Parts: sequence; structure tokens; C-alpha cells
Amino acid sequence: MKIELQEGKKIYFASDQHFGAPTPAE
Repeated sequence: MKIELQEGKKIYFASDQHFGAPTPAE
């Protein structure tokens, strides 16, 4: 999942099953 917006990180974690995953760089 590629998130460009900073707030998208929350969406990334929410969408991802593992919340402990590091934030996607790009």
C-alpha cells in the first residue's frame, strides 16, 4: 500500500492487519 499523505499513515495501519508494521517510506 502506498501512502503519500502523512495522515494516510493512520489509514495504512487501520487497513493493515499488523499495526506494528513500520510506516511505508514511499
